[in-house]
Amino acid sequence: MQSSQLRPLTEAAAAGDMEEVNRLLVDSAAINIHDSVVQDKFYAMRTAVEKDYRWIVYLLLARGVKPSPFDFCTAVKNRSYTILELMLHNGFDINAAYRDEYPPFWADALNDSEMVRWLVQRGADPNVPSIYGITPFTMAVQSASRQTIKLLLELGASVQHGYPLHSAVWNNREDEVVELLLTNGASPNTIEFKGQPRAYYDVVTAVGTPLHVAYRVGNHRLVRLLLEYGADPNIRDARGMLPIQVHKLSASM
Repeated sequence: MQSSQLRPLTEAAAAGDMEEVNRLLVDSAAINIHDSVVQDKFYAMRTAVEKDYRWIVYLLLARGVKPSPFDFCTAVKNRSYTILELMLHNGFDINAAYRDEYPPFWADALNDSEMVRWLVQRGADPNVPSIYGITPFTMAVQSASRQTIKLLLELGASVQHGYPLHSAVWNNREDEVVELLLTNGASPNTIEFKGQPRAYYDVVTAVGTPLHVAYRVGNHRLVRLLLEYGADPNIRDARGMLPIQVHKLSASM
């Protein structure tokens, strides 16, 4: 952090000094094109959110200081519902991309069913894809509880987008999680990332079905489960390999 001479607004926000924050915002209104002032406002917002100073956040928003996706993630992590409501009321896009690879803020919410419900009820879309086709629901099936996954399905999460079944198998999830996806319409014969040239998994895993993935990770329990639900062992992956051949290749490496 730079000295208070360079970031007076951030210092005032950190101190929770509403009067000084307001004075500095008024004084800086005519010079807000300066990089140092813009940076000061940026860090003032970040600091106020981190400290859960909702009235400071309110002042900053009222004076046109925009929160970043990182700030929203921080508020989610801190369960700062009032700050989240303020951001949304001031036009924050709840489905804005945080990083190119992953959907926004969900990683900080998925272990909290109450937060998940709150976010979805305010417009958070569990089916918004990243540039690689990964959705928040894809992330959920990697590690979230069955209860949270079931809640997301009830709130509109789709098993048809983002390849959640592949993700669950790749992460060796419990039978109950995989069955939940299968009984809600996930196909055991969908080829992952087919036709998406930007998907790096095309190169890394030579895209295949969930059965290919189960063989690749050596999870015979999930192999049996997928076969019980109609997985076709004769579908070939992008390199022309059958699931059983993927298993033999993995075993030889």
